[in-house]
Amino acid sequence: MEIKTKTGRTPLLLAAWMGRSEIAQLLVERGANLMATDNTGTGLEIAALHGHEEIVKYFLEAGAYLERERKVRDEILRIVDEQGFHGVAKLLREADSGGMTTNRKDRVQVNSSKRRNRAQRQAGTGRRH
Repeated sequence: MEIKTKTGRTPLLLAAWMGRSEIAQLLVERGANLMATDNTGTGLEIAALHGHEEIVKYFLEAGAYLERERKVRDEILRIVDEQGFHGVAKLLREADSGGMTTNRKDRVQVNSSKRRNRAQRQAGTGRRH
């Protein structure tokens, strides 16, 4: 599942890049590493920068997050906005500010433990999963 191309992309990263939400979902359900990276970023970042809103939403629901320092996250959001991917930008901002997750019935919930864990990681006191 985690084989890589010569450029370092896993099948999940390729699906994110190409906008293939059904393949991305299948790969995650089969155990693909949601936070795998290549030289351009995670699947979430790749999908966001290409405007693939459905994949961004699914990745966030599955537990992905922007794992970058604030300056880089702000740059990703700036690029997404400039490209006109406002739905993607909204999803990322909601997730970044509140740890948004969505259950299988598509009810949006605020997951305070994710927010707390993220704050602990940023402070260097939390456990990494």
